Amino acid sequence: MDEKKYNGFDTQERIANIDAEGDKIREGIKTSPKYCQEFFYGDKKDKCNIARFRSKHIWDLKKIYGVFMSEDSYSTIVYEALWAEGTWAPLDTYDKQSTFFAWLRRVAWNAVIEWLEKEHILSENRARTVGNTRLTMLSQSVGKCKLVIDELMKHTKYYEVLTAVYVDRLPEAKIVEDLGLSVDEYKKMRKQGEHQLKDALLRTTHYFEEDVLHDKSANVIMVSSEFVMDVAEWYKDRINENPFCDVLGLQLSDEEVKEKIVDFIYDFSQKLKWTDEERYLWRQRFVEKVPPAQLAEEMHKDRHWVDQHYSRINKKFRRAFKKWWKQNG
Repeated sequence: MDEKKYNGFDTQERIANIDAEGDKIREGIKTSPKYCQEFFYGDKKDKCNIARFRSKHIWDLKKIYGVFMSEDSYSTIVYEALWAEGTWAPLDTYDKQSTFFAWLRRVAWNAVIEWLEKEHILSENRARTVGNTRLTMLSQSVGKCKLVIDELMKHTKYYEVLTAVYVDRLPEAKIVEDLGLSVDEYKKMRKQGEHQLKDALLRTTHYFEEDVLHDKSANVIMVSSEFVMDVAEWYKDRINENPFCDVLGLQLSDEEVKEKIVDFIYDFSQKLKWTDEERYLWRQRFVEKVPPAQLAEEMHKDRHWVDQHYSRINKKFRRAFKKWWKQNG
């Protein structure tokens, strides 16, 4: 198996041998101490082990919660959660609805969070809800958005509007025209559809939630690049003449300003004539603040490619934003 196939990064392709792969890995963990050691503690990301999503989770812990965890500690927590005092019983709960690694990513994350709460490093009762999460669909590929919507919303009345927004990525005026809705009807239907989609994501046992749903509070705090904060300052200093008064609304708290600006930037970047790859790269670097080395690995590019393309795309964004500001300011 190649590097990308491990750890469930292409589960959307519906790998034909899901059952055989998962059974083989579970059997190896249960019967071979050497295999088990390499699976949980190995560091070669092109091998059959947890190295790839371990790195991502350790980074997420640092970015979201300010928790620093070593690879060894992470591996031990996951190992002990699955070991279950010698029974390996949790491994038998794998339902084969996705690849084994997609399932294990969720199990491992939950185990680590539970351990941190037990040790009082994180406060308890932080359950994700529709209200404390936000969709990040527009930062994902069109293919992934189509997969999520087809899987979870196919037979709902919101399927068409969500497909238009996240798959076809049409402007509001075009969606209203195509679906025969008023602007108010469209906004109401989109809001209700996104609410139901978030609820479905939180209930599913698939890997979707981790990719397209983020915690509101964590992201509001972290998505504060210098440029975003500059815009926030402009908003506060020029409230009587600022075009953001119409875009964001008046009398907002600092946190609400940050969140609204992030939403605006996502929408604004959607209107630029970029490829899906360019848009994803820019949003991950500019808004989500993903380190270039991590993004290069995720996109299967080298670091120089990421830096070069981000610099070029970011210049385009700044030019477009300055033009918008001049026209609307």
